[in-house]
Amino acid sequence: MRNSVILFLLAGSAWGQQVFRYKQGDPSAYQEYVNGNLYRTIHANGITVGVMFSEAPKAFRASVAVFVDEGALPHDILPQNITLSIIEPRQKELRPKNPAKIIASINRTERWASAFDQMGANMQTQQATTRSSTNGQVDVSDNRGTTATGTYNSNTASATTVPDYEARRAAAMRTASRHIEASSAADYVNQAALRANTVKPGQSVDGIVWFDKDGLLKKKGTAMVIRVPVDDMVFEFPMKR
Repeated sequence: MRNSVILFLLAGSAWGQQVFRYKQGDPSAYQEYVNGNLYRTIHANGITVGVMFSEAPKAFRASVAVFVDEGALPHDILPQNITLSIIEPRQKELRPKNPAKIIASINRTERWASAFDQMGANMQTQQATTRSSTNGQVDVSDNRGTTATGTYNSNTASATTVPDYEARRAAAMRTASRHIEASSAADYVNQAALRANTVKPGQSVDGIVWFDKDGLLKKKGTAMVIRVPVDDMVFEFPMKR
């Protein structure tokens, strides 16, 4: 059974916008935990907006969903206008990261790592030893008719430096593995990112917005507010680390 918390919305206005935020008392707001992460929704003016904040390895992310009721007007959602404002211990506003730049960073990191790995492998060498042996018989005689017979046997070894082809093969395999991982991560960002959409009545849109891993957000107890503008309305979600 899901745990719900009764909250009420405080509606205000800022720069001609209606602002809806949490306050206890109104059943139009709801929260639950999903896999340990707090998910909150607000319903107002025929729209439901939901936000879940979580931590990724190299960024913080907000999963955002917007639902428009049947019979309501279409509404625009523009992810670049979503903000994360740190309230305590000191105020700071974070803007979302561009998904295209995240993908470019993933691919660039993979290329540099592979280049350095291959460069190191190309510099590695190993010693190759070549061994040879010769043997035979020698017959000699002098002018007095004296003859002699002898045999000889010789073993030689020479060492040469050659490329370490095993190191190169291993580096090539690591490069291929990194490329697959980078492609998978880039595909995930491309598919999961929240895109600009006009949400029509009876429809919904959802996706992820990424924020830089600011040092303040790493601290437990940090208070923040995620603001989601939808046309002339702003939905505010207070969160705490």
